[in-house]
Amino acid sequence: MRERIYLGRLEELIKNYQFNLPLSIYLRQEFNKRRNMGSRDRKRTREDIFNYFRIGKNYPDMTIPERVAIGSYICNNTRSAELDYIISNHSPFQPEEIPQSLESKLNHIKAELPQFDIEKIFPAVNQISNGINKEKFLNSFLIQPRLWIRVRKNFKNELLTELKEKEIPYENSEYSSLAFSFKNGSPVHTLDCYLNGAFEIQDLNSQKCAEKILPASTEYWWDACCGSGGKSLAILDQAPGLNLTVSDIRESTLQNLKLRVKKTGQKIARTLILDLNTSSPELPGMFDGIIADVPCSGSGTWARSPELLSSFSEQSLFDKFIPLQRNIVRNLTNALKPQKCLYYITCSVFKVENEENIAYFEKNLGLKCKSSEYLEGSDKGADSMFFAILEKME
Repeated sequence: MRERIYLGRLEELIKNYQFNLPLSIYLRQEFNKRRNMGSRDRKRTREDIFNYFRIGKNYPDMTIPERVAIGSYICNNTRSAELDYIISNHSPFQPEEIPQSLESKLNHIKAELPQFDIEKIFPAVNQISNGINKEKFLNSFLIQPRLWIRVRKNFKNELLTELKEKEIPYENSEYSSLAFSFKNGSPVHTLDCYLNGAFEIQDLNSQKCAEKILPASTEYWWDACCGSGGKSLAILDQAPGLNLTVSDIRESTLQNLKLRVKKTGQKIARTLILDLNTSSPELPGMFDGIIADVPCSGSGTWARSPELLSSFSEQSLFDKFIPLQRNIVRNLTNALKPQKCLYYITCSVFKVENEENIAYFEKNLGLKCKSSEYLEGSDKGADSMFFAILEKME
């Protein structure tokens, strides 16, 4: 009885989702209306609905319970009474198979339901850059990403002590002694050392991008699309005396950054609300370095937002994102001193937002690409990002 009620609730929540909000926010709002749901129910429901969307556009003619069964069969490795019921009644698979490896379960899927196509998980597959390992990337959508943090240099022991006291499992990254990862949903935001500014929640490859940006403390820099400021905070840790201006079009994200800065005790020279997509924005000066983590499709992060696998329109790349990115970089170039560098960053795997934009910048904006690379997160439970260093020639 309980299992049927659980499945009915899943079906209702999926049917009512209209893609007008991020799935995580929609579910949070719906859970707040259902005060009788305990934390376990909310967690299980969230995971199973995310898994429904993780299979992308495979099996479009199946019922919601059938797609939930297949998505959760592939993406879960832990059994529950609810999951056993769904898989037993709405798929050709057995609950005993749930703990098997992803490779084994995909082989079962292909044998029983041969219409499955890994490339149907992801929209605009033809736009994925050759710099991305496509097979690893597509398979990564069937695995829950990790939650990453960056601990500040002098606070690592404090963090380790509290993690041990609170019995929160973690992994220390082999790529950085200051990067730690946790199972998604781990309550790291409740830790005292987080509230005291000892660490920031920041994806692994965002941390790696920041490590590649090396300003001198005496210079003037601009983080032009700063968002909530993860890279700004990391760079200020590297160069404490840096004169850093930050800007974003969204006041709410800048307010969030101000709170984070206050918590860490760092200093930002100027904080500006600025729309860089206009023809002649009022630029805040001339700079020794500019960070342009530009708005993009976010395709390298969709494992965290799997609803976008079903709703993304490839045409939006050409109608929205590419013109926006080119306008922003064109305007930023006017604020960059000659022979200084602009750091172009996206969390996209699409070549049109990355390599093809770099070629456009070189041809039209007087910039020369010194280096570019993809930071792949597929096998690390992290986001995939693109990072390029562009020098102004004039």
